[in-house]
Amino acid sequence: MRSILAGALALFAASQALAAGPTNPIQIGLWQGGAYTDDQTGRFSHCAVITAYKSGTAMIVFGLRDYSWGLGFANPSWSLQPGTQIPISLTFDNGNPIAVVGTVIPGKPPTVRVPMPGNSQVLNSFRSAVLMTAIAQGQHFGFRLDGTSRVMPALGDCVRTALAAESGGAQKQASDTTVEEMRLATNFLLAARLPNAQVVDRAAVPGSLVGWTAWKSDEETGAVKIIHGKPSQTGLELASELIASDGQACKGKFASARSSELVDNDVVVRAMVSCSDSKGDISLQYFVAPFHKTDFAVFAVLGLQSTRPADTQARLPEIFMKAALGASR
Repeated sequence: MRSILAGALALFAASQALAAGPTNPIQIGLWQGGAYTDDQTGRFSHCAVITAYKSGTAMIVFGLRDYSWGLGFANPSWSLQPGTQIPISLTFDNGNPIAVVGTVIPGKPPTVRVPMPGNSQVLNSFRSAVLMTAIAQGQHFGFRLDGTSRVMPALGDCVRTALAAESGGAQKQASDTTVEEMRLATNFLLAARLPNAQVVDRAAVPGSLVGWTAWKSDEETGAVKIIHGKPSQTGLELASELIASDGQACKGKFASARSSELVDNDVVVRAMVSCSDSKGDISLQYFVAPFHKTDFAVFAVLGLQSTRPADTQARLPEIFMKAALGASR
């Protein structure tokens, strides 16, 4: 069993052109691993953990530096052509099968790598399921998923810590904030379950959100920013400041509102603004959640023309409030 683990991890590392690792060790039940660096640049590449099963198959879970996720499967008995794409059917507990495609990574033994896009059905199911069944090339494989609800947050923390360690001084502080915002954005998207959502380049949001960490889904565009609170400042006061700033920037018809809701024993503030001027029409919602002791995590969602049913659209503010609070805890 130990040789399977060592071999699979070494192979996966080699496929990523990695050198040293793992640092920041992770041990959760039978899962073990940590952070790895790139052999060419020495920069952090990804975090990964692995566990082996009695069948001889090892499963790897990894998170890359851009907070994208994936699975890897390795078995010494496999003879697969590198680069081959293999259709795989995954079933979690008693759910419906999910079709994915794995890519064979060269090595001995080969590893089949399967992406898990942010907020995908595969990722959400993997975090919470007890059993996973995979069918590929006529073969059935069964996996118990003990500890995966703790594995994914641990990998996220591993990525955040490794990225932060790459910088120092003021640059490190800025990097820490950016990495933390990426983590907040990722957790927000996972909780909100927006279709095909992912963290994107900061240029994807309008001027009022310049410098925020941006994300995009099929229906919405948004961003996240950590704001350091003033002494004794409340979320309502911060929301008022955001509204005032947007009001000054709007050169046409401006409207705003704010409210606060008790969500799981914490207060989340919602601010809504809209502007209609020569630049066009824009509507924006802010969800302000407490973050650490004195800071705030602010989640902005740009209003777009939605194709969702009206009842689903009406529930989105509640969904976003819960997602904002859950992501910032």
